[in-house]
Parts: sequence; C-alpha cells; structure tokens
Amino acid sequence: HLPVAGQITVSGSSDVGNLNLEIPVLYPLISIGGQAHLYSPEFAREIAGEHGYIGMEHGAQVMGNLLLRLTESPDLLSQIKAEHQNYRSDRSETVTDAHMAE
Repeated sequence: HLPVAGQITVSGSSDVGNLNLEIPVLYPLISIGGQAHLYSPEFAREIAGEHGYIGMEHGAQVMGNLLLRLTESPDLLSQIKAEHQNYRSDRSETVTDAHMAE
C-alpha cells in the first residue's frame, strides 16, 4: 500500500502533448516528500537523493500494477476507453459550441 497525498496544486508540463485527445493518458503524480518547487535547484537536489529514488520506486510500482490490472481485466480497459471517448465527445461539443458563439 502506497501513501496518498492530500489535494495538491500542480504546475509543470508533461511530454505527451495532445496524445490524450486520441487515447486515455495517465498523468501520475508521485510525491518525493519534499517541499521544493518543480524545476527548482532544491527539487533537483531532492530528486537526486534517497527521497527521489523512493518516489521513483513507488511510481514504477503504481504504473506496473496498473498495467497488470489492465492486462488481466479487459473489461476495465474497455471501460476506460469508453469513459475517455465520452469525455472527449463532451469536450469537443463544448469547444465547438464556444467557437460557434464567437
């Protein structure tokens, strides 16, 4: 069991671009336990130490467990794909409506 942090504010970027427009994308946020801001020199020092290693290990466990669940549960993968499709359909209608109103 991995500890789950409370609600957090996220800033930064991912390297997946607009991939989530086409397929479901996982954006894991794994705490390393420090208070440094992302991309700061303090964060670089924290991520290079023991806390960074532990965070990386936890992240790998979370993603590995998810992959195992998805390969063992085709229905779960189908549900995720359907939810993504519904989410994107709802969003594209909202964007289309907003552009039509201009």
